Amino acid sequence: MKTMGQSKEAKLTKDQQILKHQSADLAESACLGIIRLDYNYEASPGDIDHPDSFEYDVFYHCVPGLTFDKCMNNAEVEGKIKKGIDKAIEYLIDEKKVSGISGDCGFMMYYQDYIREHPKTKCPVFMSALSQLPAVTCAYGDDEKIVIVTANENTLRPMYGLISRECGVDPEDDRYIIIGAQNVDGFDAVEKGLKVDVEKVTPGIVALCKKAIA
Repeated sequence: MKTMGQSKEAKLTKDQQILKHQSADLAESACLGIIRLDYNYEASPGDIDHPDSFEYDVFYHCVPGLTFDKCMNNAEVEGKIKKGIDKAIEYLIDEKKVSGISGDCGFMMYYQDYIREHPKTKCPVFMSALSQLPAVTCAYGDDEKIVIVTANENTLRPMYGLISRECGVDPEDDRYIIIGAQNVDGFDAVEKGLKVDVEKVTPGIVALCKKAIA
């Protein structure tokens, strides 16, 4: 006699059953690779650098010499930085066989093209949260506003051309409200490579966002 669960399974077509089982297998094996800036701080839960922020395996690799300041100011992929990025890609792809590669800083968008086109890269690359901008834009109407929060709106501005080329959107379009957290009390810890006091900065971040959508 079939149980209700067995009866339900039997109603699936052969293709659906295969898809169902394959999806479960893939979900168990998926893992993420994250290229890190050269700073060492105690990450808080929810931070991309905190492994407990994810429900799957995450592998990290730091790029020596690539500090927040250098990344924010689009340091050239050469010398020590190039060697570090190449080594990180090799580690994540060859050793850990990750399913995708991201970065722990939004300004790593500057290195999206280099890492994506690297001969070793064989998986999706999304070095910045800005990579999601096309999907977010598509999800909202032309008359709806989208708020983009960045560590520093002034240093993001030189990246507008790159965002336009990589994401196919114009960051200067009126629908995007770009706000920087550089003046939020305590947020300067990010630029200094120090641990961010979440309780201290949260009120300032919330106030900043409320003002943007007011």
